Amino acid sequence: MLTFVYTAKNAQGQLISGVLDAPDANAVAKALVEKQLYPVKIEQKKTSVSSGNISLGIFEGVSTKQKANIIRQLATLINAGLPVAKALQTLIKQIDKPYIQKIFVDILKEIENGSSLSQAFGRFPKVFNVTDISLIQAGEASGSLDIVLTRMAKQLEKDYALKSKLTSAMIYPSFVLLVVVGVVAVMLMYVMPKMADLYSDLKGDLPAITQFLMGVSGFLIKFWWIVILFTIFFIILARTFIQTPFGRQVWDQTKISIPGLGSLVRKIILARFTRTLGTLMGSGVPVLDSLKIAGRACGNVIYKQAVFKVSDLVQGGKPLSEPLNANPLFPAVVGQMISVGEETGEMDQMLEGLANYYEEEVDNLIKGLSALLEPFIIVVLGVVVGGILVAIMMPIYGLSQVMYKK
Repeated sequence: MLTFVYTAKNAQGQLISGVLDAPDANAVAKALVEKQLYPVKIEQKKTSVSSGNISLGIFEGVSTKQKANIIRQLATLINAGLPVAKALQTLIKQIDKPYIQKIFVDILKEIENGSSLSQAFGRFPKVFNVTDISLIQAGEASGSLDIVLTRMAKQLEKDYALKSKLTSAMIYPSFVLLVVVGVVAVMLMYVMPKMADLYSDLKGDLPAITQFLMGVSGFLIKFWWIVILFTIFFIILARTFIQTPFGRQVWDQTKISIPGLGSLVRKIILARFTRTLGTLMGSGVPVLDSLKIAGRACGNVIYKQAVFKVSDLVQGGKPLSEPLNANPLFPAVVGQMISVGEETGEMDQMLEGLANYYEEEVDNLIKGLSALLEPFIIVVLGVVVGGILVAIMMPIYGLSQVMYKK
């Protein structure tokens, strides 16, 4: 549960300010309308990582894998019949990371002071997101907290597995790219200057490619600091642009439009969307709230806006499958499977099946791209290094030809 500070107008037009705990800003707006107040401004209250004196350092974040393990342990303890407070006490003893242990000690204090588990978790928005809090609220409301926590752990484990596959696929290309940059830098900044002294004694014009590389080499030696500063400036500028609403939209649209990679990105988004939506709806979260949360979980503004439009149409009375079928961002299979789920009443199972399908598709695409990237990168490395060697050797070869004719 997050804390929001609001300003609203009453029926007399007077401004009223206050604080409300809610899963998101939309829930605050609904609560205010029910009180016959017109929302003017709603902002999330700035909080530290915890309600106490706990702060996480740069290297003290809670990873998805750690969170999944902890949530699964908590689900097991509650399923064994332990009260929430006793389960947390037992869990704290099993946590080996001091900074994570401190977080759950603070959560335990909140529980002992009368807060619900969702309220206590809501004190840590940097650790537990809106999806986590909504699932726990649904579990508390339905009396099936252990089942919901198990679903939550499964969701986190699937997210971690997906991220691990992507990370593993990027290790080799990243390593080769660093090798290419390193080799080029060494040849341009150390080999070329030494060869330049030899070339200065040669009579005749040097090949164009050699002259070009000598110019690049001279620039790097004299102005290497400009290259570093420009690179840092470009990275900062790009990050700043992406953080703007327009920049984020451009970046997210680009990611899903790149030939080859765009298909992989779209399938990752669809896997995340269907998994989150299925987990939320299967845990008893209302469909409209589930759609809004799943839309944010997509991690892509284009898909988030599309899901929000779908939510508005569902709120207007249309079945979920209909607006999904009409939206080109969602393949036909998504709408068809959801339509079957609506007819059979097994929506969460259909969504889970879709998530499994897209996760397998992502796995196959990653394997295929990795198989294609390896020879491509080797060819690029060969062309770059070979081109530099040709530029270095051509003048020497030309000199040997002249001497041979003499």
